[in-house]
Amino acid sequence: MKKRFILLIVFLLLNCLFGCSKSGNPGVRFSHSISDMIYCSFEEILKRANDAVLAKCIKIHDYPEGYQIIEFEIEKRYFGEDSGNIFVMPENDTTYAVNGYSYESSIIRYEEEQRYFLILSHSHTPVVDHDVYSFSVDFIPVEGITEKSLHFGKTPAECEDELFRELTKSFDNMDAFLTEYDASENLLYTGRKYVNTDDETVIIKESDYILKIVIDYRTMEKIASPDREVYQCTVLKAIKGTCEEGQELMIVFPENRVKPGEEYIVGLHLPYSELSKNKPEPREYINPKLLILSSKKIFLSMSEEEISAVLEN
Repeated sequence: MKKRFILLIVFLLLNCLFGCSKSGNPGVRFSHSISDMIYCSFEEILKRANDAVLAKCIKIHDYPEGYQIIEFEIEKRYFGEDSGNIFVMPENDTTYAVNGYSYESSIIRYEEEQRYFLILSHSHTPVVDHDVYSFSVDFIPVEGITEKSLHFGKTPAECEDELFRELTKSFDNMDAFLTEYDASENLLYTGRKYVNTDDETVIIKESDYILKIVIDYRTMEKIASPDREVYQCTVLKAIKGTCEEGQELMIVFPENRVKPGEEYIVGLHLPYSELSKNKPEPREYINPKLLILSSKKIFLSMSEEEISAVLEN
């Protein structure tokens, strides 16, 4: 029962991050990223957003697991952290009820070679190689911006948001407003960044946990991304952080990097907002938290004694 409960929580955590769209159409179904679905004005959405860009849709990636990723090439960044091309994962819901009315998101299509204004939520996660983005406002295409833009399922002519109606009167209106918009109080991103180095000394010091583990079995095949697998692992020894011997963990690894029965030393993070004021201290692992790899250098080559010496200095 305990294992089933942990498995369910991990599935829900990953599914929240990477909802799927099973549309087989040439465009992509859109899903709103505001989880509580309380109506937010365009101004409020901008305050919550991590990125605003003018971008061209260059590729719609379809995966056999039943979801899509939309890849955009940035033409102009208004605010946010520069990270090259961006990859947006639409969520799986297609019908919304907001303030007493409902709409179908399936009417919205992103198309290759078309340009869009994108207001985005931006997250770092080790579950995929690239950063993850989700849409914070429905749809603002450059072509037909006045007629085709949608805010909570309504066109500019239909919606009650004066700022959205004004900005979508023309490309120039939206471009000028976003160019002058002060996003200095906005968060750059959410989630945990990798420790971006191969220096094991740095990885050891910055990881929340250093654990010696044995791989038990694969629990879910490619749930989060085509190149990721989730494994049940057992803690053999906690070199850093408090974790009992025999503790069972769920860890996401790149595919084909671990084998059941083999032992590894890994650096792990607690999942929390990188910019949170309440950064937790490494502590006893509490189910159903999901520990995540702290760096792209998955396995540490140092011995337990060498790691302990680094921690003592």
